[in-house]
Amino acid sequence: MSSSGSQNPRLRAAIHNNFDVREFDGTKVDHEEDTVVVTTIPLPSDDQDRDPDGHCQWVVRGPTKAKVVLAPGYPAPVPKPAERKITVRQTVDMGVGLFATKDIDMGELIFGERPILAMCSAIGRFDRPNFRQARDQKSSNALAMAEFEQLLQGVLERLNSADRKTFLRMKNTHKKDGSGPLLGIVRTNGFALEGLYDGPEEKKDNSNLYTGVLKIGSYINHSCTPNIRREFTLPSFSFQFYANVDIKAGQELFVAYCDTDMPVADRRKKLAPYGFTCHCEACNHATKETDKLRQEYKSKTDRLLRALNWQRREGKKVPQTTIDPIIRLKDALAKEGLVYKHEYKSMVVILSKVFEELGKEDLAKEYKEEGQRYNLDPESLRGFLKKPKASPKNRAQKPSVPSQSSNGSTSDIKIMPASQELRDTLRWMLSERRDGLDGRFVFSEEFVSEMVTTVEEITGDSIEDPMQFAYLVKEISQEILKERPVKKSSNAEGLTTGAAAGNKSSSGSQTSAGTYYSGTKLDHAEDVVVVTTIPLPPNDNDLDPDGHCQWVVNGPTKAKVVLAPGYPAPVPKPSARKMTIRQTTDMGVGLFALKDIKMGELIFAERPILAMCRAIGRLDGPDFRNAWDQKSSEALAMAENEELLRETLDRMNSTDRNAFLRLKNTHTKDGSGPLVGIIRTNGFVLDGLFDGPEEKKDGTNIYTGVLKIGSYINHSCTPNIRGEFKIPSFSFQFYANVDIEAGQQLFVSYCETDMSVADRRKKLVSYGFTCHCDACDQATDETDKLRQEYKSKTNRLLRALNWQRREGKKIPQATIDSIIKLKNALAKEGLVFTHEYKSIVVILAKAFEELGKEDVAKEYNEEGQRYDLSKESLAKYGF
Repeated sequence: MSSSGSQNPRLRAAIHNNFDVREFDGTKVDHEEDTVVVTTIPLPSDDQDRDPDGHCQWVVRGPTKAKVVLAPGYPAPVPKPAERKITVRQTVDMGVGLFATKDIDMGELIFGERPILAMCSAIGRFDRPNFRQARDQKSSNALAMAEFEQLLQGVLERLNSADRKTFLRMKNTHKKDGSGPLLGIVRTNGFALEGLYDGPEEKKDNSNLYTGVLKIGSYINHSCTPNIRREFTLPSFSFQFYANVDIKAGQELFVAYCDTDMPVADRRKKLAPYGFTCHCEACNHATKETDKLRQEYKSKTDRLLRALNWQRREGKKVPQTTIDPIIRLKDALAKEGLVYKHEYKSMVVILSKVFEELGKEDLAKEYKEEGQRYNLDPESLRGFLKKPKASPKNRAQKPSVPSQSSNGSTSDIKIMPASQELRDTLRWMLSERRDGLDGRFVFSEEFVSEMVTTVEEITGDSIEDPMQFAYLVKEISQEILKERPVKKSSNAEGLTTGAAAGNKSSSGSQTSAGTYYSGTKLDHAEDVVVVTTIPLPPNDNDLDPDGHCQWVVNGPTKAKVVLAPGYPAPVPKPSARKMTIRQTTDMGVGLFALKDIKMGELIFAERPILAMCRAIGRLDGPDFRNAWDQKSSEALAMAENEELLRETLDRMNSTDRNAFLRLKNTHTKDGSGPLVGIIRTNGFVLDGLFDGPEEKKDGTNIYTGVLKIGSYINHSCTPNIRGEFKIPSFSFQFYANVDIEAGQQLFVSYCETDMSVADRRKKLVSYGFTCHCDACDQATDETDKLRQEYKSKTNRLLRALNWQRREGKKIPQATIDSIIKLKNALAKEGLVFTHEYKSIVVILAKAFEELGKEDVAKEYNEEGQRYDLSKESLAKYGF
């Protein structure tokens, strides 16, 4: 029997009747995209050549098989620990589990194991005709499960008897959802093969991911504070399990079956298909506070540590009020059992460094001893371990405070008794939070909390009367204002808006949109939205020659830019001006080349004049929550954003303001106000800049910027230029995708071009035009298919070619012909600027060189040398 084939009758019936699965040589890797194979990983040369680490029977799409077989280092042995320290035995209330037989150190490899069976984790992913004919989704799912069950019956016969018996002994909690007995076992016991998926990228619904069933690993039970973790590696096609914490002999080992950064109710809901309700300590002792902690600790850690490091880098002595919230968060994570998280470890390592700098040797030693165990990569700490600037010699000390003020506004109010030490400390804290540009005070919920904590630490008692405390703060604020009055506001100041905006008070100046903040402030709370100037000028006369951007931004996102390496950098300039704005025949105003422009040449660069979040309704004010429906909520959001933009527009200089107001607005009928409409019509996405730790799938947390010149560039589905946003200079740079002759119009793409013409035109409707570029007007079913599939097809063909090269085999002409055919199709479609086209040219040059076809190799080499592709960018093809 061939180890890669499908010889048993049951498997043959399943794969030939229901799937496009054919019997192939197991070494074959250039399968068509719709081909599903059942293969053995790693492939034995014959039935006697068995891998000591075992084999996996894998139901896989052909191109995905190539990702593994062509992976650098494949096939590698399964990593093994120095000694066996685990056993499988019965638990008290969880069935069978895995236990430590000896003490295990944190980070230690406990065991490694290859799956015995692997397949796609989604049901119904093979699009058969009878699926499409099903009357409803329920019928379609039932058909999918039935076909998978039939397939699995055949695959099971390929397992050796020991693996088959182990598989059949496993638990099945999917008996009532339509899964067959075999499919139920896979769904109950499978672990995700992380990093392995069909196609060029992981789908948002996870429908293209794979799952594997392990002999030992499948017996590990769940906990929401897991003491071990798993990692899947392609070269060995195996899972490795490592200790998250120190584990004592006799303790049970736990992994997490779900994302643990959710509230207890959501975790238990996710775990319901496994047939149990989680009663780990984290779930049984869960409170609103622990739920909130799990949901927010990542972003909170990021914000607190960024604020701390900003103070270090500026050469400021880190105040205790900055350190205390970090320690509280660290202690809360420890209490919740989350000491294995990267965030907890980062806090320990960074605090050890801070205490060392503050001269607190005992604390530094304590934290350092713990931190050294974590062996964190310095890169993962985002520059926190960099040496801070030296403190300036003339740096202001804590200001001294006169005795109790008798200011008239508070003379009739009983003020909280305060020692000189307490008054000095509050005065210093208020001065630190005073706006450097206009002198106003910055009051946020977080800052008030810091003051309260400081007062309680100094007095050794809690505040009994909040009003007495409030008037004490007010009195000290007025003392400072008397000595250093509020300056006239300047365009560099920031303001909060939405939910973050408070009521007008004597300590903060309220506009209709919010309270002004210092442009230098970075440690904003997460719900604070500020309007700031990027880059921040030190005064109204010292303006950046590259211009300034008025930016409506979530506070922590502002810190990402201001703390970015190299910020603030100048905007790059081309060697000569080679473009102009002029009227087009049928597209209004456009950008044209004045001189010939070479491929890859910088054409121009500019900083946005205004930037804000791309989504409407991201400012979560009370009015939004009280809206009757989504439509009402969106209308309120647009109205509030319009009001905010009117004030932001007043901050611009007259040239930028007039340029903005001249721009086109195609959103006049969707509820957008005139200013929001201009942004939605002309904005470019600030790639790589988003609120929170990662970009959301729906794009609601990304930013868009309006450019004075760039906003006049028209659209084409075969763009001849591209825009790149760079955080250090906070600017867009526009480069030529191809050689451009003098007089030609410059085009970018307003939408994803890897779609059919119908989908592209649908996406462009909101811009007020129907695209009639050559690619759209001459589109066919073939060009639509090419655009949708060329990335995955390039990946498959080049991986197959490079695998044959690495194996020392002569590359068949059929392989080369397929690649050349794809290259020519891309050229005809005007997609020569894509990375895929360029990669094909460079790799074919090398292939022809190795085949001794010097003339052809020279031709491809001359073209390929213009692209200047890095070896790293070609590595994904196995080159």
